[in-house]
Amino acid sequence: MGKDTAFAIETYEKDQWQIEREWMNGLFKEAAFHPLQLVHYTPSHPVYGIMRMSEFVAILCGDGNTEADIIDDEFWCIPITKNFGLPSDVSNQVLEEFNNSSDPDNYGKPICITLRQLIEYDFTSGWNNKKQEKEPFSDNVLKLFNCLINELIKIGTPDKVRVIFWFF
Repeated sequence: MGKDTAFAIETYEKDQWQIEREWMNGLFKEAAFHPLQLVHYTPSHPVYGIMRMSEFVAILCGDGNTEADIIDDEFWCIPITKNFGLPSDVSNQVLEEFNNSSDPDNYGKPICITLRQLIEYDFTSGWNNKKQEKEPFSDNVLKLFNCLINELIKIGTPDKVRVIFWFF
């Protein structure tokens, strides 16, 4: 199952965060990433969608875990971040796209992850199954994160590139 997830990429330039205005065509080589297109709204800036994938979302923020997947009130995997909400210095363009395409009341709050957080995350940690045994993350999800990290590295340094994810 999973959630419909959108994201925009920001870079820090001239003392402020700005939406990355160029499409990252390398993301489209993976079928899971695509330009966000909704029936009621077409973004005016590059906003990406990703196919429903609960494992991807759980790694991002721990959201999407069902009770059956949670062991002793712990996440079934260690998420990259547990901090929800838009950063106070979010760019006006990302705020506009978020306001036009999100549904935070029904699907959860946005999250912000820096390129540094993605690079430093231990993707070998895997997840706990229902028997509390460690299993590796799926190859498909690891491939998606690897693709995302490689594309983000091309546009800036780890502390000057971030991704804002939200659900719709």
